[in-house]
Amino acid sequence: MIEVAVWCALLVGVIMRGNTAIGLIDSGRSDVEQAAWSAARSASLQATPAEAERAAQQTTAATLAHAGRACRNPHTDVDTSAFRAGGQVNVTVSCHTDLSSLTIPGIPGTITLSARGTAYLEQHRQLPIPTGAP
Repeated sequence: MIEVAVWCALLVGVIMRGNTAIGLIDSGRSDVEQAAWSAARSASLQATPAEAERAAQQTTAATLAHAGRACRNPHTDVDTSAFRAGGQVNVTVSCHTDLSSLTIPGIPGTITLSARGTAYLEQHRQLPIPTGAP
């Protein structure tokens, strides 16, 4: 009978840690998606591609810091190739989340979370004319 109690306790422990891992992954994924969307929106409000990239980087850092999750080494990739009236800005945010404290067999110590956000620029937007343009 003692063996059954021990096995039940172990099983409950594994289930609880598994639920914790799922919660951490889901929460981290939500944070990264929010950061990507917010960064794309922030970038789309800028006047130039360089300003858009700066704004996206700053917004990503602020959003992930505010979320309070362990998102190590965040990386923000900003695509401003279609930065023009009626165009769009794409931002991809990725980071590593640490799961090593859970020590569950079959679950890696870290996972990479990634999300992409897209924001569209207004069709009739007035953008500055690039230097050297005819």
